[in-house]
Amino acid sequence: MEGFWIVQYEGMEGRGAGVLVLLRNHVYGGDSGYHYTGTYTEENGQLSAEVLAHEFLPGTGNVLGIGGDFRLALKGKIAGSVAEGTAKLLGQAGVGIAFKLKRISDLF
Repeated sequence: MEGFWIVQYEGMEGRGAGVLVLLRNHVYGGDSGYHYTGTYTEENGQLSAEVLAHEFLPGTGNVLGIGGDFRLALKGKIAGSVAEGTAKLLGQAGVGIAFKLKRISDLF
């Protein structure tokens, strides 16, 4: 699972994309208005992660339609160089996104 990934996501307010580095069960990444940090686990082809999205460019907007920082809990299935699933906004039931990760390269 360790590597450099593209992340694509879709929510109620549209679609977006960014990049992720997965390294030693940690998540590092970002897009045009947010940087992401968090942790992940993989077991039996399943991905679980909790990620903080920190808004570094106020007013950028996002696919959830909310402002400021937020936390997501991700669950998905891994198949080779692709992982797909859903992410729920922590603290707000029923709010979430669909995501797809594509592995671009190894880190070392």
